[in-house]
Amino acid sequence: SILSPANQNMLVGIKPTVGRVSRYGVIPITGDQDTPGPLARTVRDAAILLGALEGASPDPHDPATSSCQPPPGRDYTRFLRPDALRGARIGIPRAFYIDALPGSGDEPRGGLNPAQKAAVNDAIEALRAQGAIIVDPADIPSIVDPNPANNLLRWSICGAEKRGEDDGCSVVFKYGMKRDFNAWVA
Repeated sequence: SILSPANQNMLVGIKPTVGRVSRYGVIPITGDQDTPGPLARTVRDAAILLGALEGASPDPHDPATSSCQPPPGRDYTRFLRPDALRGARIGIPRAFYIDALPGSGDEPRGGLNPAQKAAVNDAIEALRAQGAIIVDPADIPSIVDPNPANNLLRWSICGAEKRGEDDGCSVVFKYGMKRDFNAWVA
């Protein structure tokens, strides 16, 4: 994973388009979404790493790499602009990601501790100072929906032991992982 570890460790993560970086040797969750990518301290470092990870030519072991043409010199730093945030609309999903939601019983779900909330609020102010338009809150409907069938937090994680016990499971995990992991092992 790229996005979750980046989020949990306050790093920059880039999840490239599938095919931008070869997936050869990567243990798959599902080839429809799997892609390696950089984790770094800064956006510039992540851009440098993305160029280093991307091959100069398509990888014969990963046909998806033939669909992505790298920029000259695989240099992604040329796309960095100091004023890139000016006018950008950035939504702040508070429910679950910043503010805890009621869980089953007395146990809240998600949320940040006070120090983490302060860091996030400082980051939001830094974005605003750079000219970003902040939409706060911008809660994600599938996180706050009271109907369990429509609420992402209530979906199965595909841990069923028996066939037929995984009806609420993501199709990506239910079928994609089985297909792609078996091919990887072979």
